[in-house]
Amino acid sequence: YNAIDPINAPKMFFLVITAFVCGSLGVFFRKELRLAELKVHVILLLLFLLQMLIVMFFSGSNVSVQFFGTFGRNTGFLTYFSLAIIFYFSAHASINGSTKYLLNSLTVVLTISGVYGGIQALGLDPIPWDNIFSPVIGFLGNPNFQSAFIGILGTFAFTLIFDSSLGRMRRSLLSLLMIFTLFGIYSTNSWQGFFNLAAGIGVALVLLLFRINQTKLAAATLSIGVLGSIIVALGILNFGPLAPILTKASLAARRLYWEAAVNLMGKEPLLGIGFDGFGDWYRRSWPGVSGVTDTAHNVPLDIGASGGFPLLVLHLAIIGFALLSIIKVVKRKGDFDVYFAAIVAAWVAYQAQSIISINQLGLGVWGWSLTGL
Repeated sequence: YNAIDPINAPKMFFLVITAFVCGSLGVFFRKELRLAELKVHVILLLLFLLQMLIVMFFSGSNVSVQFFGTFGRNTGFLTYFSLAIIFYFSAHASINGSTKYLLNSLTVVLTISGVYGGIQALGLDPIPWDNIFSPVIGFLGNPNFQSAFIGILGTFAFTLIFDSSLGRMRRSLLSLLMIFTLFGIYSTNSWQGFFNLAAGIGVALVLLLFRINQTKLAAATLSIGVLGSIIVALGILNFGPLAPILTKASLAARRLYWEAAVNLMGKEPLLGIGFDGFGDWYRRSWPGVSGVTDTAHNVPLDIGASGGFPLLVLHLAIIGFALLSIIKVVKRKGDFDVYFAAIVAAWVAYQAQSIISINQLGLGVWGWSLTGL
């Protein structure tokens, strides 16, 4: 009721506490950690951490701001360090067979967030948010984030409907949850959730078709999905048949933000401009530009602008490593299951969101967790 930032600061607090509890337990039970099986993870994370430290101390930006992140974003060194720990222990949980516990928590989070969004849509929210956008903001403070969040978790619920081991009651509940998901995205008046949901469901269908040996149909579905993604991407860039639909003001502004991030990487290729420094540098990248922003609205570009090309390459290497793992599991058809497909679907939905939006803490924690899984 009286906090200046009731969204990001509490999320950062719990993120950091969770990460450091996991890290402390990892040190205490280090003999049980299966480091040999996660050596690539460790190498990538150590290099990522090293580059973050170099950026924080030598980029020339304020160290305190870089450590905690700027007000309202909090995507500084401490946040990414915590996300890296979450990533590692999510991978470790997957090896130890704890995946279903984490995935069940996804269902719980989707249900709670969806119900609260529904309450907001009906105008029954008891909390007097100071919000100029749609009233449906969930626990994320912005309808775009709520839409993306529901879309990401909705792909998970959709995929689990195809689990043959589930009873009729649970399948019915998941189907009802999917309907509620569509209503939740629609009520935010933000198309991001539908974009994420379509990307995740498309990938889930491809994986499920591979599972039942419908290889040709899976390849055709994948081809249609890739073609559709290219058309959407061109539309966002003001090309192709979807350009008149997708070139609304918010997307036009995003193109400026993306170009600014690329310009900043060109100016500071090795160290970047420092964590959460985009707001200070945006107008320097575009002399005479109107408006202000404190983020590139694209997670990879934001990381690249903050930490230079080395940090961007390491971030893309982590994503590429996850993608390689997905391909390996798909080839091992005997190990393939619906829960794996659900993880991949939600992961793809998050990656789709990360291309057009911000690394909001409530989204980022699931993105890094799903990457680890």
